[in-house]
Amino acid sequence: MNKTQFKADFEGNKEIWLAAERLVSPRAVEREEALDYLVELGAPAKSPLIAYLLATRLSDPELEVRCHMVKALGDVLSSVEQGEQLPDNVLRHLQGFLAHLNKEQILDLLEVSGQYLSAEESLIEIFKLCSYAGNVLSGIVNDRKNSTGYQAESNIFLWRGWISRGKYSSASPCNED
Repeated sequence: MNKTQFKADFEGNKEIWLAAERLVSPRAVEREEALDYLVELGAPAKSPLIAYLLATRLSDPELEVRCHMVKALGDVLSSVEQGEQLPDNVLRHLQGFLAHLNKEQILDLLEVSGQYLSAEESLIEIFKLCSYAGNVLSGIVNDRKNSTGYQAESNIFLWRGWISRGKYSSASPCNED
């Protein structure tokens, strides 16, 4: 199915629109069901709107829902590394949103990594598009007074996600005495 065909199917499918609305429901179970439905259809990898909505849920108040959003976006982003073609507009929307994650949003993602080891690879994919993440993570690692408890997770992502791959060499993961 090409982009034009999916767009026509998407615009005519009331269920997809309803699922998109349920992604922002106050009820966690509705957000989870909506995500499952949209992922089953492959919508996050085909629609910039759905990809963007998922990205906005990376700070979901429910940790389990947040984890599933992380994994869904991580799957979309890792498919690009595996050679699959992602529509340019989907990638641009994700890059635009993720490039501007703030410290609180990054801490929300670190909370996912602290509870769900299975989300680590997805988080690395997400952090690759967040140019500010290296500064936040290295700041957490180097702050001896840090009370967030995310120093270990920050160190993991600095070493594993960036420095070992040469992605964000400006980050400094070392504690200075």
